[in-house]
Amino acid sequence: MGTHSDARGGGDRTERLRDGRGAAVKTGGLVLAKIVALWCLLTLACLVAWLLLTVIVNTDQSVPVSSQLIFIYLMVSVLAFGLLPVMHMAVYRWFWHRAKSLKHDAIPGDDGFGMQATPSVSLSRKTPSQVMLYFSCYLVGIALLLFAFGPFGHQIGLIHFLERPSFGSASFGSLVGLAVGLLPAMTLTVPLVILSGRERREISRGVHDDAETLRLQLKHEWLFSFVAAFVMISLLCFVTGLLTYDYL
Repeated sequence: MGTHSDARGGGDRTERLRDGRGAAVKTGGLVLAKIVALWCLLTLACLVAWLLLTVIVNTDQSVPVSSQLIFIYLMVSVLAFGLLPVMHMAVYRWFWHRAKSLKHDAIPGDDGFGMQATPSVSLSRKTPSQVMLYFSCYLVGIALLLFAFGPFGHQIGLIHFLERPSFGSASFGSLVGLAVGLLPAMTLTVPLVILSGRERREISRGVHDDAETLRLQLKHEWLFSFVAAFVMISLLCFVTGLLTYDYL
């Protein structure tokens, strides 16, 4: 009797697990379809905007502007003003999820960034200086992206600089990851680690109450996730310039 009951219970659990996986697959497929549709609409909008800007800017034939330059500025602007905040919020949510998992001695899932659902970031008050810090990060970050990757000459100069010591596509890709990814990440992360050291020590000693501890923890995750998102967008800006240089 017990054996039949166990077998029936095991079958029910297997059936529920199968139904849950099927629902997850359907939900994932719907989300993927929405992402593809949104991507197609954004691509079409960017192409239309590129053609219109090329025509409008070159109305005065005395000062012609190349379509490459217009395309680069357009795409870098889209990445800086549009995708940077979206990427930042996604990375911020992921960082906070991992921080909470480690805090409760839970091992985060093996799935990488964006491969599993994560809860929303906890809410906390922000001081005026904290709001100004966040605003300054976006202001400086967007300005750096536009200055470094907007002018097509900057992109060409960087491509040529990285091509000289490279021996092929593999070494060129490694140099890109080093120059555009790793070095900026280290340059921005090391000062953050140093500047936030005192606050982290205070948190570990339990100096602050729960509300202030949460505020400081969210502040640290916000800043480090901004650095990660900024580096990701920098790589995308460089790849956009590289593709424009090769194919346009």
